[in-house]
Amino acid sequence: MTQGIIPEWEDPIYRFLKGRGELLANSKSGPAFTLWEALVNFSEEQYPLKVTNQKFYKEDLLFQACDILDSDEKYAKSLLAGFDGWEKIKSMCDQRKKVVLAKKNEK
Repeated sequence: MTQGIIPEWEDPIYRFLKGRGELLANSKSGPAFTLWEALVNFSEEQYPLKVTNQKFYKEDLLFQACDILDSDEKYAKSLLAGFDGWEKIKSMCDQRKKVVLAKKNEK
């Protein structure tokens, strides 16, 4: 017998955090949403996002999104194909960079 192991990159939470997967809101029949949609469409009251035993705050999701965007902007754009939140995501990441740089300069 061979034991099949699901690789980390196929894990639903990993795929969601890498911008390639969806989660369902509040139930198995709830609406599906992506990392990008959560950042653009969720209100502050909808955070933190709880998935199994993990909590993700908006800043956690933004970190993931900005990491994807900074690594390969063309790839990030391909993940957002058909989603009109690109400019807002880019703006959020630009703002995050300014805040991070300001904190570094304070030290």
